[in-house]
Amino acid sequence: MANDITGYWQTESGCVYHFSREDEFIVATIYRPTAYQTLCGIKPADLVFKGTLVGKVLVGVFQQRCLLSDKERCPGAWLASSTLYLQVSDSFDLMTGDCLIWHIPDNSCEADDRRLDVLTFKPATPEEKVTDTSGKHKHFTSGG
Repeated sequence: MANDITGYWQTESGCVYHFSREDEFIVATIYRPTAYQTLCGIKPADLVFKGTLVGKVLVGVFQQRCLLSDKERCPGAWLASSTLYLQVSDSFDLMTGDCLIWHIPDNSCEADDRRLDVLTFKPATPEEKVTDTSGKHKHFTSGG
């Protein structure tokens, strides 16, 4: 994986992402979502990250979603994007960073309980092939 982060990467949650180059950007799509991500409406081939790699720091926009039930109740708060910084190891076989996580309470549509969670990505080998029938990944959309 010398000096290249393209390919499949898995987080400790079990989600598998596919990182690839798109012009001067690095993009990440969902390859295999977790059960919770599925409850949030995240599907294979959804674009969740777009950024650039400078040296050994990958920086860009990371898209997160709350549960689909929150989308119905709070359409403007269901989808949020934040800046994600990932430090790539010297051997290009590990990426770590902090991800801002938030919660939408039952009695309000204002996010509360924000915290930073550590994200660790390790190279993965996909167990099954997931195809995107549209022929291209889904791009970021605005909330709602």
